[in-house]
Amino acid sequence: MEIKIIDLPMITVIGKEGLCTAEKNIAQQLWQEANSHFNEVAAPEGWTKWVMPARKYMVVDVEPDRYGEIFDEVINNTISEKGMKLAGAVCDYTEPATGKNKLFFPIASL
Repeated sequence: MEIKIIDLPMITVIGKEGLCTAEKNIAQQLWQEANSHFNEVAAPEGWTKWVMPARKYMVVDVEPDRYGEIFDEVINNTISEKGMKLAGAVCDYTEPATGKNKLFFPIASL
């Protein structure tokens, strides 16, 4: 598993909100819904806005069939092994050009 640690400035994200569970990963469904409705951003009813503070992130590439396994490994082992702690909500990101999935874990030093 390749891990990158990066610093990001404060960013604002808009999107469709939903809950992924071990039984049902709806991330791709949410991306499809968001991509097909970007013309609605001028009147964003039903959209959610998040303001994410500037911070450090542990970024991990993830294959859909190993999503839960990789998520659990990073949360339960990798972050603490690097002398860090989770500092906020984990963000799921899909690169529009490639369709590759990444998880962004906000981290802080212990």
